[in-house]
Amino acid sequence: MSSCFLVRIGQRNLLFIKRVVYNLLSISLLFGAFETIPNSAYNLALGNPIINVSGMGNGAFYDSGSLSKNRKIHFSGTVGNKFGLSELKESSWLIGLPYGQYNTGFGVRTFGNHLYQETVINFFGAGQLKNKLSWGCSINYYHIFIQDYGNTSTLGIGLSWRSNLSKNFTFVGLLNNINHPSLGKDQEALPQIISSGLLYRFENKIKAYLSWEQDIEYSGSIKFGCSYSPLPYLGFAIGGGSNPGITTAGFFISPSTFRIEYGIISYESIGRYSHKISISYFIPFSY
Repeated sequence: MSSCFLVRIGQRNLLFIKRVVYNLLSISLLFGAFETIPNSAYNLALGNPIINVSGMGNGAFYDSGSLSKNRKIHFSGTVGNKFGLSELKESSWLIGLPYGQYNTGFGVRTFGNHLYQETVINFFGAGQLKNKLSWGCSINYYHIFIQDYGNTSTLGIGLSWRSNLSKNFTFVGLLNNINHPSLGKDQEALPQIISSGLLYRFENKIKAYLSWEQDIEYSGSIKFGCSYSPLPYLGFAIGGGSNPGITTAGFFISPSTFRIEYGIISYESIGRYSHKISISYFIPFSY
């Protein structure tokens, strides 16, 4: 048997294997569509909760009520690779705009590559009732593309709220996709997530939180974290969570009107890491 024939057989087998792996990957990703948490790097460092513990713009994709606390025009962007794989690239971009007594925002986030791509376009609104309760609402346009399978889209609605229980304690709650959106001919339901958390501030330098979140189709998870800011322009964070087990860490530097964040998350069950970097810019003008 000639070596050329063996090479051709090897190439065919390789193409076949690639095709099988691609189909399996597409199917597995479809059933897990839009489950990636679009967090800022510092919020990821705090345990990757869907509530916006850090208070920064890119943590508002689920927790839109957190926008009510920021009365400055701001731009935020976050990039990273899921599990450190370039094929699983994720990015999110958000602009926050105060409008009268309210805050508005517009965001875009993506996940995947040219074979598989998730895109979400978000419109936010947030406000405050007196000084103790704030609220937020988001309208989310979901679009998914899979090569050789086509694309589909749908709309989802999210709600969140915050209540200042005391000077140091804040309660946060949110409901995502309350309208039960679904995708495709088979009407595959998107994740419906419920979360609540308690934030505690130790003076101005140390913050801690504990939260619970659950996709209604699966068992819940607990997340926790703590941050320390020795200086107004420098902060460090650590965190963790269960189901799946994760460990997180990171920091931020905020010279002038810019803020740079870095976060890393370790997935204990598979031994993989994900990194994120965020950049924010605040226009020095407030309402």
